Amino acid sequence: MRPYSGRVPSYAAKSVSFKGGAVMSQPLEVYLIWHGTWPASQKTPIQKFVDSISEATLANKPGSVKDWWNINRLYKSGATFVTPTVSRSNTEIDVAAASAASGQTPLKKADLLALINFQILSGSLPRISSAVYVILTSSDVDVDGFGSDFCAFHDASGSIKWAWVGMPDRFLARCTHAVAAGLEYPNGDRILDGAISNFAHVLSETVVNPKPGATWADDAGNENVDLCADIWGTEYLTDDSPAVQYNTVGVDDYKFFLPTILNPSTGFCMNGLSVLPGVCGTKLFNYPCDTGGV
Repeated sequence: MRPYSGRVPSYAAKSVSFKGGAVMSQPLEVYLIWHGTWPASQKTPIQKFVDSISEATLANKPGSVKDWWNINRLYKSGATFVTPTVSRSNTEIDVAAASAASGQTPLKKADLLALINFQILSGSLPRISSAVYVILTSSDVDVDGFGSDFCAFHDASGSIKWAWVGMPDRFLARCTHAVAAGLEYPNGDRILDGAISNFAHVLSETVVNPKPGATWADDAGNENVDLCADIWGTEYLTDDSPAVQYNTVGVDDYKFFLPTILNPSTGFCMNGLSVLPGVCGTKLFNYPCDTGGV
């Protein structure tokens, strides 16, 4: 693993304020609902991302998914901080779907929530207030507003916290991050790596701001990851040829491009608490970077 140096954007310190709601402080269980056509080759990296969040061997390791998650733990309500413990439920649901190519009507937000409620009411999934239910739609499933209004989102309905993430193959420019020319994506697929990044985005915001706008946000409703859009923190290259470009590493040496998270204490965007400040040219964003990089 070696640092990747490249031109970086300048940005000023940002801030969110406490709105009075509660963060998710209890051990978090993540329930995955696979909607559409999902081969194991696409499921596995997503599962590995979730598995990496609480992996003890990654504790305080710079550039690890666990160290990335630790930024969320700076957020609190009262004296209660965001949970350090995240686990992927052994119960995962596969739901077949009509293909968008066959004339499927785009799914609306209410349809996605209804799908979760059906799984709970049918007994396929438990109702747990300290869980998050994540619907992942494959490339052949159309969701209303995808690519035009959002790349992923999270919400709350009563005690249910839930999120949606889609495979963004039709929205590469808006919903994915491009690696530098001649380099490879962490999981060999810009679409899949974009979906993982968007998953990380909404999972972070779910625990910090479970009901959008009710716990931590700025006056415009932007959340802790929204404010760090297009800022990727410290990036690394493998020694392969061509090299793989990434900014976090997880279990089984899986690599990812995760969004940076706003540090509420400093106002700067970070991809790990153990990443040390440096110079703009090395893409270390734990401080105001106002030179435009090198």
